[in-house]
Amino acid sequence: MNMRLKKIHRSGMGGLFSLLLLIGILMPVQAAAARGDADSDGKQVGGIYFEGSTVFSRRQLQSMLFFERGGFLNSDRFYRRRSMIRSLEDIRRMYQGRGYLQCSVRDSLVVVDEDVRDLYILIDEGPLFRLDKVEIRGNEALDDGEILDMLQPETGEAFTPFIYRKRVQELLDRYGDMGMPYAEITEQYSDSVRLVWELEISNEVVYTVDTLDMSALNPVQQTLLNREMLLHGGDIYDQELLDESRRRIFELGAYNNVVLELRDRNDENNTLNMELRVSEALRQTWDMNLGVRQGRIEAVNQTYLYSELDWKNRNLFGRAKKLELNLSFNVLLDQVQDLSLWEPSYNLELSYTEPWLFIFRLPSTVRVYHRLDVYSPFNQIVTTANDELYSSGVELSSYYRYRETLRSVFSTSLRSVDSRLSPEKKEIQRKVETQLRFDNRDNFLYPVRGWNITLRAQFTESISSGSTRYTELGMSLSRYIPLWYGAVLAARAESGRIIEQGGSAPLYALYRLGSENTVRGWSQSIGDAYASSDGQTVYAGTAKLLLNTELRQKLYGPLGLIAFADAGNLGSEAADVLSAGKMYISAGIGLTYNTYIGPVRAEFPLVIQDPRGSYSAGQGADISFILALLFAF
Repeated sequence: MNMRLKKIHRSGMGGLFSLLLLIGILMPVQAAAARGDADSDGKQVGGIYFEGSTVFSRRQLQSMLFFERGGFLNSDRFYRRRSMIRSLEDIRRMYQGRGYLQCSVRDSLVVVDEDVRDLYILIDEGPLFRLDKVEIRGNEALDDGEILDMLQPETGEAFTPFIYRKRVQELLDRYGDMGMPYAEITEQYSDSVRLVWELEISNEVVYTVDTLDMSALNPVQQTLLNREMLLHGGDIYDQELLDESRRRIFELGAYNNVVLELRDRNDENNTLNMELRVSEALRQTWDMNLGVRQGRIEAVNQTYLYSELDWKNRNLFGRAKKLELNLSFNVLLDQVQDLSLWEPSYNLELSYTEPWLFIFRLPSTVRVYHRLDVYSPFNQIVTTANDELYSSGVELSSYYRYRETLRSVFSTSLRSVDSRLSPEKKEIQRKVETQLRFDNRDNFLYPVRGWNITLRAQFTESISSGSTRYTELGMSLSRYIPLWYGAVLAARAESGRIIEQGGSAPLYALYRLGSENTVRGWSQSIGDAYASSDGQTVYAGTAKLLLNTELRQKLYGPLGLIAFADAGNLGSEAADVLSAGKMYISAGIGLTYNTYIGPVRAEFPLVIQDPRGSYSAGQGADISFILALLFAF
């Protein structure tokens, strides 16, 4: 007996995912709905028991159950029939994802007393379906080898329908990229545990775009959005260009919704029409933010309180140009020595963003700003004399996106800088900076897999009477690898070099290490000793090497555990930081609590190696407890 199911792809805009339906067809025994009687709804759940499971652990299965909780500090669980139906379906899908396509799951409640029920989850795993072979018929545009390369079938292994569903969709997208938006794939599956997967491919016909209908748009929008479109009338249909056009319009930031619809299919001359519709986002917005963050303050014994008022016009003149005014007032508190010691900082910034620069699609921003930054002078002595850095200037920055995960940024600025850590105190500088960034992380707040790589080059020089003239080169590489359930291994390597060219780099521009984001355990006391013009000794370097590893394990709900090891060093030459015996090394454990703005973490670092000999192995250095927001990287 074979089961047949058709899958049709139309321009990548909502293709029918037939493998979802396949699972239901393959299952003679469907997952049962929650069996608990209506009187049990809202009752407290006592014990939870799983029967019949050999594939997943109790912990994995219990993590799929949804309960109503008693409150923030109350861990009581309450049975809700609707939530249980969802939970059972999630467990069933988890088994199907491992190849147990006929798995059934049901629940049963046992009365403990009037208000408490024990919950039993009864699982019939069924047989394991393994992929025996793949048969392909009807294909002409692509040969069998290319199709198999995209599907990556693993014969003899468990048939994983959700993974193959994604690969079939990618195959259909490939046909769309070749101008075949109406290609069809009919799939047939044997009901044997040695599963045969048959694919019948048809309608491999290349279509041409006849017209692009923009009649729903006003004249200004038509001019603007036509410039963002990569597919026009007379072009051979290309799914990749269509998706890229939609992304480009979204990136303008002026529209909440973008619809590119295929219609008027003509099979006689193989043409189709496209219609573009958009809904404009709210043009003017006001935002106010209050809170605590790490910001520019890297000393672990200080807290950065901020308030921010932001006004933005997202669609100036109806042409997706942006105008933004940002005001912020911040307070730096010393949370260890004396909370009455506080220092203010502020920022005033006006920026204008142009989506096209001359004839190029090069989103560019002109920014005029005046700000006061305060930060620790990164010495070993706790002092209230934090550095005040006044800066005012104008900056032009442009970015170019090569693809979704790769982009570059170029900026040039003219600024006035006033700092007591600079010999001249006040000088006028020009700065040119470029960055190349590759980022394919699955989530920037809670990454589980992917890379984040940044290459950076900057040249700064004084154009007044100052002596500042240096080039900075830097690289940062982060990697995230999923291990087992709820566990992620994260690693970072970061290096930098400041090269003084006929001048010098002011002390405030040198590298610092220490704090909750670099080498945990030291409070900005790593590096060579430098004497400032006012007689203060600071510790910094013109060469940097930083290595971090973290094992992040999800525990229960929003709680997590991390184990970390940090190593870093600063010096005046690149060779100074490469010696393992000169590295500052710490390790420790910590707890995290996940919030919508990232994890709040409490960490306990201990010294492993201190080249200065101030601390022995296993001893807490400048600080033995850190409370911080976000992961270190």
